[in-house]
Amino acid sequence: MMVIIFAEYANDKLDLTKVIKMVLIHDIVEIDVGDIFLCADDTNEEKYQKELAAAKRIFSMLPEKQNKELFDL
Repeated sequence: MMVIIFAEYANDKLDLTKVIKMVLIHDIVEIDVGDIFLCADDTNEEKYQKELAAAKRIFSMLPEKQNKELFDL
């Protein structure tokens, strides 16, 4: 929602579809792993590894082309 609201303040090069995909990808992974707060006991590396594993598992259910597109984002 915030991406859409603030899009008008971005420069003309903003790819709104790409940004929305990125935000949704982030949310999907956090739904799976849980939102790990900055002050949590997990280190940044542990958080990264958990989210990476979740992304790989979730995106592996998709056809290869979509898997690659979403993972690359």
